[in-house]
Amino acid sequence: MGHGQQHLAALLASLTLLAFLVHTVLDRLHPGDQAVRRQLPSRRTFFEHLRALTQDLPFDSWEHLFDFMLEALQPAQPPPARRAGGKQGQI
Repeated sequence: MGHGQQHLAALLASLTLLAFLVHTVLDRLHPGDQAVRRQLPSRRTFFEHLRALTQDLPFDSWEHLFDFMLEALQPAQPPPARRAGGKQGQI
């Protein structure tokens, strides 16, 4: 094993720990992150959504991204109630 491979492994391990730290801080302190995470079943699902969205859509900021995710995760509004006496089959 070469000298560079040893340093690369240490660098990648350090970056993984740094990413974990940043995401943990966001989990604890960022209201947008907390709101989105409450809507999703797991951390893995959160990162799958994050990866899918950032792959194709440009966002101006993290706030814009979290606002977009929150809006998309809101349950759909129920259709308006039908009025009494309305005719069947009418659109």
